[in-house]
Amino acid sequence: MSRSLSPALSEDLDALSHPISDLHHNATPSGSVTTIATLDTYVAKPSSGDTSKCILVLSDALGFSDPNLRVLGDDFASNGYYVVIPDLLEGDPIPEEVLPAQSPDRFVIEKIKHGIATAIYVPFWRRRHNEERTMAILRAYIEALRTEHGVRKIGAIGFSWGGRYTLKLEYIEAGIVCHPTGIEAADFDGVICPIHYILTQNELVFSKELQEHAKNEAQKRNIEIQITELDAEHGFALRFEPSDVKSRHAKEQAFEITLGWFRRFL
Repeated sequence: MSRSLSPALSEDLDALSHPISDLHHNATPSGSVTTIATLDTYVAKPSSGDTSKCILVLSDALGFSDPNLRVLGDDFASNGYYVVIPDLLEGDPIPEEVLPAQSPDRFVIEKIKHGIATAIYVPFWRRRHNEERTMAILRAYIEALRTEHGVRKIGAIGFSWGGRYTLKLEYIEAGIVCHPTGIEAADFDGVICPIHYILTQNELVFSKELQEHAKNEAQKRNIEIQITELDAEHGFALRFEPSDVKSRHAKEQAFEITLGWFRRFL
């Protein structure tokens, strides 16, 4: 008898099923790695050196070392922001071996073995990086930014796994949530700052029902939110197929939306 993966696990794996590439796929990250609040952190600074306006980037499950993420941070910094990308996973990103196979020619038996290994690995990984631990890390991190690094205003942007935690952050001025995974109705109950959701048109995780719930909860608190759906695959705001004009355009749109949102609130 065959056994299917749980919906949550299937969603998370789908979120990781895209090849690593980026808008500047020939570019090299130009920032540096330092330590903030005990976490290794990729830092990209504006030419002015000003740290008062900060963009806090929350990675997907591939972690803070992903060059796509770092080059994106450089792009934000070139627009005048102090950018920090903390290693929230503390050196424990989802390994590439767990990612779904990209090749359609892969032998069926290899795909089955891969599926079994993934079904065993991912639940344990999620337990290691549970909400209680992750939120404790983020609270200490944000406090350090404000008290030790001259940060006055913070905008957070989270991708996939990191998107959910953007909703839960305290003491930030605004947030961007890009194609999140693991979202539940209760996650919107504590949102206290303006949030822009950047989604795909065929969202599986962030359903229309959840979108309506997000709007209703924001209205109760008189908090501004916006929802933008783009014609692209999950992961488009961070990764895309370089030869695909449509996905490239969606990534560029997501970048411009993010800059516009943070210019309003930071």
